[in-house]
Amino acid sequence: MAKISYAERQENENRILEVSRIVFKEKGFKDAQMKDIAERAGLGTSTLYGYFPSKLELFIATFFENDGDDFISDEVIEENLELGLINGIIETMIMTVKLDTAEDFELIKSFFLFSMLENMNGNANEEFLGNRNDRSGLLLRVFEIYERKNVKLVPFSVISAVERILNSFTMALVWGLLFDKTDVSLIKAEVRKDLEKVFKGKYKEFQ
Repeated sequence: MAKISYAERQENENRILEVSRIVFKEKGFKDAQMKDIAERAGLGTSTLYGYFPSKLELFIATFFENDGDDFISDEVIEENLELGLINGIIETMIMTVKLDTAEDFELIKSFFLFSMLENMNGNANEEFLGNRNDRSGLLLRVFEIYERKNVKLVPFSVISAVERILNSFTMALVWGLLFDKTDVSLIKAEVRKDLEKVFKGKYKEFQ
């Protein structure tokens, strides 16, 4: 790819993501072609691959990634935590996934089922749910901010809690996709039930 400025690269990437959302919605993950996306974005196919090395990575960037979880500021986390720890965690986690419309849910569901049937890369489903390490870091920030103002009753492993939260969030989202429970409130409710057990007796809020 010829050397271009940072601004031009960002402009190209934004255009690719806008076009890919349209193409994936029109054709679905299976039938969408990188060549079609490149042409509609006004780029060569090889140039597109320079930005996104595979269709899987492009799909994930289009529907599941933001500009890294650092885009969620401490101030936003504090606002979420005004709803309590569990609701604060859930609202913050939901912000890391672009679940914009019911149409997206149906497309994402078809992608997930297709990836399972086709036995794509064994890490595909984890990738599809986003970068686990980034989310771990985000959750650790949530705990750090929460504990500035709240009493911890007993010592416990925050790292273990983070892992439990990630697993719970992943399973609830997969459950929603597989069984047509595409209402975000239902996914939140599934996570909430699990987290109530995780934090019982750990903080003053959960005595």
